[in-house]
Amino acid sequence: MPAEAAKIYGYLSGEILRTRAKWIYFKQLFMDSSYRTGKLKGAGGSFWREIQNILQNDLILSLARLTDPARNAHQENLSLSLFVERLEGKKVEVLVLSLKGKLTSLKSVVRSLRTHRAKRVAHYDANTVISPETSPLPELQIREFRLAIETIESFLGEVHFFFTNSTFMWDALRTYDDADTLMVRLCKAEIYDELADAGTVDRHSWRKKWSDP
Repeated sequence: MPAEAAKIYGYLSGEILRTRAKWIYFKQLFMDSSYRTGKLKGAGGSFWREIQNILQNDLILSLARLTDPARNAHQENLSLSLFVERLEGKKVEVLVLSLKGKLTSLKSVVRSLRTHRAKRVAHYDANTVISPETSPLPELQIREFRLAIETIESFLGEVHFFFTNSTFMWDALRTYDDADTLMVRLCKAEIYDELADAGTVDRHSWRKKWSDP
């Protein structure tokens, strides 16, 4: 891979891996089951609603940045489009042509996400906020996040295979100390409450862990 393209590829791969990790956290917390979301509601429902909004908006920002044009008026953008530019003229015309086709398809996949980034997340469009009935935002579908992530991974996966003749398993990413760890803690806390109700443990012993000794 040409050096100037390889450096960009490394950053783009790292960003989509981080984006997939955030997607995993989002699913673990808010999509895996109503049983789980019920537990979160009982352990600070207002807080977790805000966390849900923060994670969703951060996913929008990450996916929008990756699909930005190669440059705007003031700067180059570290995006898939810039990566394709760095490959042009490097005797990999077949790959470049295929990647340009993927970019065209990807723009359709992320259209709603990019609109939300422009009108609500990165900027606060007055008409959208004040008059949503006349300037409505497109409805966001959760599957759009998954499809956008998988399409970008397919784009980068084609590059990886072209230059290494091997497959990168993006969906094999494993996270540690993730939202599942949190759910274990919440389940243990429920057991503590049950034991306290039964008089087996001191109801107030948790206060020993509330602050530094």
